[in-house]
Amino acid sequence: ANFDEKHEYLSREIRYLKWLGYERDIPRTIALVSEEAMIRHAHAMALKTALSSYAAARGLITEELEPLVSQEMRAIQESIGEAFDVSLDGSKKTSKRRTRWDSKDVGGWIAVLNEHVNRFEERVEILLRASENIDVAIDALKSV
Repeated sequence: ANFDEKHEYLSREIRYLKWLGYERDIPRTIALVSEEAMIRHAHAMALKTALSSYAAARGLITEELEPLVSQEMRAIQESIGEAFDVSLDGSKKTSKRRTRWDSKDVGGWIAVLNEHVNRFEERVEILLRASENIDVAIDALKSV
């Protein structure tokens, strides 16, 4: 997620100055940047969490299991492509829905992406458990 951590630091410092009673001494433009950063921070952290969860679950998938989660992976890729107004084949879409930090629907898009990632994680967990059970059963058959 393209979120400057310095904005988080600025917001925190502005909040501390306000708590100490120095609200009048804070330049209005700095206060506005701070407020905007706090609004975006929640979205940035949710997006960062979703992407790191996807990367972690993706790292657990072996080449043999990948086709079994291709539908979930495609949904995630399509959701990300939708935000950048690009289709999976690399061509530009015509929807002009490109998501930006200041878009009104950025929260909704992140919620949908999180939903896809959660579904993917659940599916990966189920597949890994089933794969482990199959391996145990095969090992048991070998010893018979």
